[in-house]
Amino acid sequence: MQRYAVHSVVTMALLGVSMAALAQWQEGDFNGELNWQGAVTQNRNPWSWAQGALPDVGTLNQTGRQVEGNQVVWHNLLAQTPILVGKTEQLMPAGRPGVSPVIQFGQNIDGFSLTWKGAGVAQVTLPVTGKETGNSVTGTLTFQLRVAGILVASTGTTRRGYGVIAGDVDDGNGVPPSGSGLSYDVAVSALQAMAGTQVPTWLAGALADGGTIALNALHDGQTQATGAMYGAEILPGSGTLRFTAGKVPKHWRVSLPVRITYR
Repeated sequence: MQRYAVHSVVTMALLGVSMAALAQWQEGDFNGELNWQGAVTQNRNPWSWAQGALPDVGTLNQTGRQVEGNQVVWHNLLAQTPILVGKTEQLMPAGRPGVSPVIQFGQNIDGFSLTWKGAGVAQVTLPVTGKETGNSVTGTLTFQLRVAGILVASTGTTRRGYGVIAGDVDDGNGVPPSGSGLSYDVAVSALQAMAGTQVPTWLAGALADGGTIALNALHDGQTQATGAMYGAEILPGSGTLRFTAGKVPKHWRVSLPVRITYR
């Protein structure tokens, strides 16, 4: 008996809701219109990026070359140059999916390599092609990148700054792994030098150093007032250009693809 009584009450409640949702009935011809309205939360991507140009190597002088085994080599090339700087212009109210950048250098380039050598320093090797060889690979250009990343976030009433490291392989090769990231204070100084007057306003105040944190912490909805900044620059004099002896082209070319996606 109890079971049937409950069923009866529920049925009546649903019937009452359905009847109340209908407007007044009318006979004959009918014209009407249904409208919806609502609000959309602002979910645009907060990042903006600036790509620098690779520094000019200039005309190589044959007298400046060295012979190392069967290779002709020029050392101490390239000036200090920011090649990629990114920032969240504003702090996000809270972390959320879709705003953690995946920074990838050299994607789909045969002969490309990026190896982390120390705190914030990666060694990059790129294949060099020459016009005289039908744009086939004839040598390599090796140089070092300094990579700096920071993330700021508040938990409760405490706001901290963190040096950024990769959380997993999905963060791309442009983010240093654990043990190779810069501390927050060092990264802030490096980023301020790379961006100059273009640093975001939220970076103006000093923050407590929270250590290092994975870049994908931007996913974390438990953090409030969160933002991040990233920069990569060529270290001065770190460039080395190598060709096989007897196969030095008159004109050569190097490309460094940069790809940024989000997750």
